[in-house]
Amino acid sequence: SAHARPLSPCIPMSGFRHVFVVGWFAVLAALIAAPLPALNNAPPHANKPFATFEEFYPFYQSQHQDPTCRLLHVIGTSIVTLGLLTSPRLLMAMVTAASVGYLLFGVVRPLPNGAVEAAGLVATYILCSISFKCNLKMCFATIFIGYAFAWVGHFFFEENKPATFLYPTFSLMADYVMCFRVLSGMESL
Repeated sequence: SAHARPLSPCIPMSGFRHVFVVGWFAVLAALIAAPLPALNNAPPHANKPFATFEEFYPFYQSQHQDPTCRLLHVIGTSIVTLGLLTSPRLLMAMVTAASVGYLLFGVVRPLPNGAVEAAGLVATYILCSISFKCNLKMCFATIFIGYAFAWVGHFFFEENKPATFLYPTFSLMADYVMCFRVLSGMESL
């Protein structure tokens, strides 16, 4: 019809927004509830000795000694930040996802890797981006750009495994701390 609206890359949500919001809460509840019986009062896994961000950050710094790796992190984090600042709803989705990841960390710390935490963080970011009617291309671009720059730095320059594989949320937080400290002159490349 002549009056049909063009398809948006954000997927119009008028009738489906509630479905996505309910779906987001269902996924979140499943991610938090599924491991609870098995992990209730379980000790932390030997691979994950750090309980707080303050304990984790010196380890993070030890995994980012190569100046090129650090530079790539700063570039990737800066590009992602500029993208998030151009879209307040996408920024809200990221903050929500980081909050969910932070909450999940306490539950999944007994697991040997950060896969469940990372899945919760990324799924929350994508579902919130959809629910908040964000530009999905921008949503996926921020994920790709952030990880691409960091992982090139780790695999080709630092030659180690990214801390994200064990501590996804703390690593995200540490990327921003390191980026701020480098850009403000508190740390060098």
